[in-house]
Amino acid sequence: MASETLEAPPKIYVRADVLDEIRFNGRWRRDGLAGGLLVGHHYKDPTDASTYLVVDGFVGGSHADSMTSFIRELRERWKDAVAARASHLPDSEIVGWYVAPGDAEAEPDAEALLLHNSFFNHPWQAGLWVRPDAEPVAVDPEGDRLQTGAVAVLDGDRARPAKPR
Repeated sequence: MASETLEAPPKIYVRADVLDEIRFNGRWRRDGLAGGLLVGHHYKDPTDASTYLVVDGFVGGSHADSMTSFIRELRERWKDAVAARASHLPDSEIVGWYVAPGDAEAEPDAEALLLHNSFFNHPWQAGLWVRPDAEPVAVDPEGDRLQTGAVAVLDGDRARPAKPR
């Protein structure tokens, strides 16, 4: 895979069309958020044993007026989202979650940690936080805190840093 220079090793590589769709959905409601499950594959880097994700799509996408509402809705629709993944992307796995808040100032917080800890028990799973007109970030739990990391965009066989729109 050819790539541009990336500042840090990305935790998440996301297909360009998937990121565009998540951004579009996040802008749909400025007073709420869009969220869902990321699907793709996880890989272990043989040089340092770190893991990274390649996101090929998403399922269970919905709009909610708050993170609390989104968590409640995901709890109610979890089986449907898993079935959609099995039907549409059968060779993939659930690699994490995404949230695209309408609020450009929103940051991952305790509710994002609750979302992660409620549904994603594999240590390699992560979140993707996509604010309007800002660089997306990978969200990874570290104990009772969240850390953020780099995201790269995949265009065909090329990787490039994720930039704001």
